[in-house]
Amino acid sequence: MSRGKSRNRGGEPAAVSNVKKSPLAAEPAAHDRSSSLSALAFEISQSSGPLPAPEVLAEYGKIIPGGAERLVSWVEQQSSHRQAIETKRINADIANDARGQWFALVVTLATIGSGTWLIWVGKDISGLAVVLGELATLAGVFVFNKNAKTKELQQKIAALLGRRSDPG
Repeated sequence: MSRGKSRNRGGEPAAVSNVKKSPLAAEPAAHDRSSSLSALAFEISQSSGPLPAPEVLAEYGKIIPGGAERLVSWVEQQSSHRQAIETKRINADIANDARGQWFALVVTLATIGSGTWLIWVGKDISGLAVVLGELATLAGVFVFNKNAKTKELQQKIAALLGRRSDPG
């Protein structure tokens, strides 16, 4: 049995393949020795994911005492660690979004208040320009964020379905 490792386009190890020579690959029968044809068959198995195929995992257990259990335990620890990091990142993103919304509210209220004050003191055109400019900016930010989130969602769906999305 020979084992081969290949690498994917990113240079990372691809799934491990096990290649076994089939019993069909035996020598031609004695009466058939004059023939130059022979049969050769290979069985290829492939697995992907954090754990190897069950047969390979059992081999680890035979070679290294407790090796299979240690490998499964390590994969479980890595999975828990990754999930904890993802949870922290999501919580930090939520906190950043909330902080940004509060700052945007303060800036918007201050700008609209300044525009209203300008109108109050007789600078009608300037005050109206400040208020309308702020409202236009808010609308632009809303539309931009909505389009960005829609595009990100489409890219995630395409990645899940195994298709590449357009860069533009």
